[in-house]
Amino acid sequence: MVLINFNITREGLEEQILSEVVRIERNDLELQKNNIITTMTLDKKQLQNLEDKILSLLVNVKGNLLEDESLLNTLNECEHTTSKHR
Repeated sequence: MVLINFNITREGLEEQILSEVVRIERNDLELQKNNIITTMTLDKKQLQNLEDKILSLLVNVKGNLLEDESLLNTLNECEHTTSKHR
């Protein structure tokens, strides 16, 4: 048996109405919002991949951490990606 929750919240309805008004009145803002959401989603996925790569590199590092070029490059890439959203 599957239970589906059809509860509607005031905040959810407000968000939907606001989104429709913006879409009709200022379509350019709606497109900009959608582009920002898409970019943020892609960046989150990239950060997750970088975190996984860093953990893998840390587990498999041989010798001094500060001499592992691959690890340092990945850390720098992660820092650059996170600084875009500050």
